[in-house]
Amino acid sequence: MNISVISATFNRAGLLNNALYTYARQSFPGHAWEYILVDDGSEDNTKGVVEAWQSKGLPIVLVTSEELGLPKKPGLWRDGCALVNRASTIARGKFLILTHPEIMIPPDALLSMYGGALVDRDKRTWMTAIPYWMPPGVLPKGWKSDLTKINHMPGFYDPTWPDYPMQIDYRNQNQERRDTWESWVFNGLWMRDWRWMGGFQEFDQWGSVDIDQANRRKALGIETTLTYSENTPHKKNFLMVYHQSHDSKRDADLAMKGVKGKTYPDAESARKVGGLYNIYYHGPRERAVRPGTTEGIMGDHLSRYRWAANFCHNADVLDIPCGTGYGSRILSEVGPGFNVYRGVDIDGESIHYAQDNYALPGARFFQGDMTKIELAPNSIDKILCFEGIEHISMDDKVLFINEMWRILRPGGTFIISTPNPSATQGTAWDKYMIPSDRLIELFKSDGRWTNLDKFFQRSYSMDAMAVEAGGNKDAQIFILGGTVIK
Repeated sequence: MNISVISATFNRAGLLNNALYTYARQSFPGHAWEYILVDDGSEDNTKGVVEAWQSKGLPIVLVTSEELGLPKKPGLWRDGCALVNRASTIARGKFLILTHPEIMIPPDALLSMYGGALVDRDKRTWMTAIPYWMPPGVLPKGWKSDLTKINHMPGFYDPTWPDYPMQIDYRNQNQERRDTWESWVFNGLWMRDWRWMGGFQEFDQWGSVDIDQANRRKALGIETTLTYSENTPHKKNFLMVYHQSHDSKRDADLAMKGVKGKTYPDAESARKVGGLYNIYYHGPRERAVRPGTTEGIMGDHLSRYRWAANFCHNADVLDIPCGTGYGSRILSEVGPGFNVYRGVDIDGESIHYAQDNYALPGARFFQGDMTKIELAPNSIDKILCFEGIEHISMDDKVLFINEMWRILRPGGTFIISTPNPSATQGTAWDKYMIPSDRLIELFKSDGRWTNLDKFFQRSYSMDAMAVEAGGNKDAQIFILGGTVIK
């Protein structure tokens, strides 16, 4: 899935219906994007509007705030940011577009946003569009066959909105003079960056979220990039987004009051206030990110993968935790390689890195938990767990071993590596190191495992032959392999 569009709505059925028509006119392939709409307790025909467009093949998914675990309190106004945050956890797209339900977009909007993001794929970039506001009134006759007719409506370039003091002037003649835009009316960024930055922060004041997010993006070094479009009347060809019936007054002073005292001296402080930080961030990543390097821990893992690859020929393999996924390439290059590879890690950013850099034939990457592996029983031939079991408590170790037994096929094999506490203090991630004899006892105790073999590795070496059989108590890494009995 390339794109996930996410929006939250409340009693916008009529405006939503017009907006969804413009999504149905997109030039981007329908099978490559989805629209996730969160209904925040609407009392109008929102559900009926969505169902009608679903019947026409529009890839729209309707979820409620209750289903996301964020029920709305009666009479409460909220800007929908917490709902958008939560909805992004079920999104399948690599690129997110966050928007409002009444936004009408030109036919090349999705294509322009995604294409622009691909140009700057290696950067952390916030793609945005300068919107044109529509005055209250009826859409011009024939607008469905020619979306450009909207900008010829009476008042489109000269709205009859008053010039009220201390308010932001959104009239379209002023919009055309812009060369930047900071609101999230229609913006997008890569899912990996959205998770890394921690999502939105919720505010009670309208407009505060835009100011706060702009400040956070600055602290995080995320560039703002304006998107170009072939279908915009904007004098600079910036992507034009139609917004319907914008007759509300936005109090800039009140918005600034909402962010008073909120400053971000560093990236970590900016990430922590986002509503997704606790969901996606699990501490610094242990494995190296940059491919092509063999420094420290990554060098150790490379030698382990090369050794284990000899046991994974034509097998269905689970690699958990897989880190940033480089092990999949090693497994694919030794002999005939694997049959199917599944990489699982709890860190969302690592998984997205793996998806972007190691999308090999037969390889898939998923964010997940070692204690609850979302794979079918008897579906895996080989499990590799290189330095993960020391990250979880003793109780969770038992749960993980049970999950291994559940998903391994009869005769299936596991290989686990873990720091040897008698030879090393481990790293900051190794909170629950376990002696080799205790680990063996965990597998021997229930009679479900056989052929338990012990190996040791001379750690912090980049020697591909670093793994050897025997009882080298001075080795820093202990490796255990065994076979499931069923």
